[in-house]
Amino acid sequence: MNEKEKYQKALRNWEPPFNKSTDQAWDELQPKLSSDTVVVQGFFQKYAGRLAMGAAAAVVLMVVLINLPSAPLKQIAALEQETIQLPDQSTMILNAHSTATYAERWKDERTVELDGQAFFKVKKGETFTVKTVKGNVEVLGTEFDVFARGSSFRVQCHTGKVKVMAQNTELILLPGQTAELDEKGLVQSTFDVQQPDWRRGEFYFKEEPLANVFAEIERQFNVQLTLPAMDNRYFTGRFSNRSLNEALETVCLPMGLKYTINGNRIQISTP
Repeated sequence: MNEKEKYQKALRNWEPPFNKSTDQAWDELQPKLSSDTVVVQGFFQKYAGRLAMGAAAAVVLMVVLINLPSAPLKQIAALEQETIQLPDQSTMILNAHSTATYAERWKDERTVELDGQAFFKVKKGETFTVKTVKGNVEVLGTEFDVFARGSSFRVQCHTGKVKVMAQNTELILLPGQTAELDEKGLVQSTFDVQQPDWRRGEFYFKEEPLANVFAEIERQFNVQLTLPAMDNRYFTGRFSNRSLNEALETVCLPMGLKYTINGNRIQISTP
């Protein structure tokens, strides 16, 4: 079936949407079309004379709906901490080795898909949604932090109000409250909003699996660690990303571990 036959077949299932001439229909639709849909104009001009006026207007609308491209997506892959200005002037600060994807045209929907960690400062307006593999976050205008790596999912509310949704559960967070996903579902707790965080190069952990702590060291310093068995080992404490040696000592010493640095490869071992 050629192009003409395809559109004529589809046209038979359509009713004219309004009582306007083809010229009127085209004059209203043309400003809404992107350069990618200029083929519509060519088709219209070629076959409009053979179609009834109302039906011609209908087929133009149909072809526009079929061919109008979706909003272009923009993907940001941050190898180190990076600040992104979103289309509505909201701000997204990506942590190292994080990826975010969003539509550059936000008229219909303010949505970011996140893999990693990001801090958001959201301008007030329509619902702003952060989607991750493990759960979603919805706000209207606030500041919050989202951590979504592998099986881990955590949200911290810094200002305003945040709705967190995961595993058929919803929690509303106020400033100083956090929601974290574990084997039982979403668990709510509190944190110190005034405490320096990863945006300032400070990383705090509370009963965090030790393997996750070393994974953050890898991301912050772009190194590769070889680890011994880490089953059922947890770390409470902090490290700074200003010095690799200090970070390793801060984590290894209280855990009874030692480290050997060879370029960007680091061996973690037991004594």
